[in-house]
Amino acid sequence: MLSVQREGLATARQVTFGLVGTMNPEEGWLRPQLLDRFGLMVAAQQQDTDARHRTIRTVLTFEEEQQKDESPWLAEATRDNAATRDRLQRAKDRVGTMRVPDDVVRLCAQVAQRVDAVGQRGEIVATLAARALAALEDADGVEPGHLRQVLPMAFRHRRPETAHGGTFEWAPDDEARVKDLFDAG
Repeated sequence: MLSVQREGLATARQVTFGLVGTMNPEEGWLRPQLLDRFGLMVAAQQQDTDARHRTIRTVLTFEEEQQKDESPWLAEATRDNAATRDRLQRAKDRVGTMRVPDDVVRLCAQVAQRVDAVGQRGEIVATLAARALAALEDADGVEPGHLRQVLPMAFRHRRPETAHGGTFEWAPDDEARVKDLFDAG
């Protein structure tokens, strides 16, 4: 329960939270037991000039549009946000009923073995992420393709070499190690 009392506002809400952590490998490595506690890992990519330009233009447009009484641009963004929120809520409502077939669970275990994943948290996280992705895509069930999409996020930081300062990249050799598992099915 979160209780907020500030400047005439008094409210209490039931909340859940998720831990989001960031790190810069150049500043040192996390201990393996702490690194394993992170469910999914994504790496921030450098943006090219066009992406940076779009980001700056979006911020400037937002600043300009905030000054207007009515802004079609902000109204469109509000509609887009509402549609995304509704889509996520539908997925959240469905995810608990999504069945993960045994062949997908076995496939996940085979992937973990092929990439030398340390522990079993990677398989569990990958399976849950595949199930969430299937729910988000409004699929009838979890398919191998859902699993394949989440593999890098679930396993990139669970290999022995990452615990000793190795790369967090999901490299072509990682993909090659599991390719035949997905091509067969």
